[in-house]
Amino acid sequence: IEDRQAICELLADYNFALDHGIEPMFRDLWLPDGAWEFDPPLGRYEGVEAIIDAWRLIVAQTANVHHLTADIRVLELTEQEAKVRSDGVAQTAPAGDAGGEIMFVQFEDVLRRSDGRWRFASRFVHFYGRAVVDVESGAVRPVDAAE
Repeated sequence: IEDRQAICELLADYNFALDHGIEPMFRDLWLPDGAWEFDPPLGRYEGVEAIIDAWRLIVAQTANVHHLTADIRVLELTEQEAKVRSDGVAQTAPAGDAGGEIMFVQFEDVLRRSDGRWRFASRFVHFYGRAVVDVESGAVRPVDAAE
């Protein structure tokens, strides 16, 4: 139970660090040789420095972002490694824009225990749906995968 709670807190810290732009917190979530991978065209970032560079770009492009993670499933758990799958929703608004997007994702994580706590060895982010939101009118329009 304690490991599962610590894993849930790691996933929550990922969201919090992204939403609030807290670089030291985000950096500390990853193993030095960790990998952060997204569906194309975003690609794969290997090593904590490459991950932080990508994180900086994401944070700089969004003025208002909120992440939620749900349906957390610990698929495998040993003393040193965990495999986790979860679903996520992110609402973003580009800097200076009145609109925004809602993105639906699935996370596939490999976590490893380091210095007595869980950290990301890898996180794959699969996008499976998007919608554009007009904040003023409240209208939501699904986005075709080709857009």
